[in-house]
Amino acid sequence: MDSVTDKRENICAILMLKNENRYVLNEDGSKPQYTMLEQVIRRLKSIVEEVYIVDNGSTDGSREVYDRYKDVLIKYIVYNDPDLPFDDVRDRKILFEKAKERGMKWMLVVDGDEVYEDKATEWIHEFCQQDPHAHLNAKFHYINIWRGRKKYRVDAWHNSWFARLYSIHNLVLFGDPLHSYHFRYALGNGMSLGQQVEAPVKCLHYGWADWDHRVKKTERYMRRDMELTGISYSQAQEKYSQDTNERGIRLRDADPNWASEFRNGVIDY
Repeated sequence: MDSVTDKRENICAILMLKNENRYVLNEDGSKPQYTMLEQVIRRLKSIVEEVYIVDNGSTDGSREVYDRYKDVLIKYIVYNDPDLPFDDVRDRKILFEKAKERGMKWMLVVDGDEVYEDKATEWIHEFCQQDPHAHLNAKFHYINIWRGRKKYRVDAWHNSWFARLYSIHNLVLFGDPLHSYHFRYALGNGMSLGQQVEAPVKCLHYGWADWDHRVKKTERYMRRDMELTGISYSQAQEKYSQDTNERGIRLRDADPNWASEFRNGVIDY
């Protein structure tokens, strides 16, 4: 193993995906070098040793992308029937169990539209040198890229932190209706968040960057909240209206230091 591979050892990433083999266009309407799916996988190559995937019925050529990284990085794929109801807890449990079975010590939870900034590799590798039995997890600053690939949103919950990296020892997965899943540590007779560290690292989230994708995401969130909380359509519409009408939102320019695409428009990982 080379030095990078040594540092990746015992770190895995789990992903649940459906139709992420799409382009998030540049501001001028041109396509970047890679689809969102390939951008995510290429970024993970330098961070983790293995990737495990549940694909929930992709029809956009995702399998061809998986095949390019199978065995080298992607070690396990489950293809769900597209007619099977989506179940976040079920699918994460499958991947979590695979991580334990493969003897991984650290697990990075990644969505199909999330890319970690350049300095994440070194920081994650250093963090994972700690005792994996110490019930450690790290939360990352979520940056919601907006209107293409150069700006991000900073108002409301769009400027948030989420736990994404966990030591696996004594880790337990359970779900609740609204938040879909949680990881906690089983300690004695109770459950604990463990020791949570605030990582000085950005997670670049492209799920809101593309207009058509943003509209579909908003509609999905509205339906979910109506089903699970009993709110009316008008209440759900009011909750998510800013995401489509953009009234009062605040945007900033992406920092060139986060990734090469913000410096020179080239994705070089």
